[in-house]
Amino acid sequence: MELEIQKYLMSKFSGLSFNFFDGTECTEFPYGRFGYTQVIEVPNKSNYGQEVLLQIDLFSDYNGQAEIKRMIAEVRSLIRESFSAQETIIHQVAISTQILEEKLDDKHIYHGVVELTLAHY
Repeated sequence: MELEIQKYLMSKFSGLSFNFFDGTECTEFPYGRFGYTQVIEVPNKSNYGQEVLLQIDLFSDYNGQAEIKRMIAEVRSLIRESFSAQETIIHQVAISTQILEEKLDDKHIYHGVVELTLAHY
């Protein structure tokens, strides 16, 4: 199921205002990409459901957090719209976000982390 979710999100992310990749493309800032994925099987009465944890990494070299905060808000909004449309079999969506500051070649980079938990039972 995690591959289907990633393909679904990739099709939705094509409309973002910044480049988004399924991999570790080298590109100009700002950009986003998929990070780690974890799948947890959850037993229910008739079979097993799944919880899929998916990390989305966003990167900005803008001087200040304004750009990375806009990127996070854009991704969060798109995820909410995508999974509330009931065109999917996802029963629950949880989103958590954080902003990290990293250094790359004497340059400050803001790393937005969007952690998405999707449940299918």
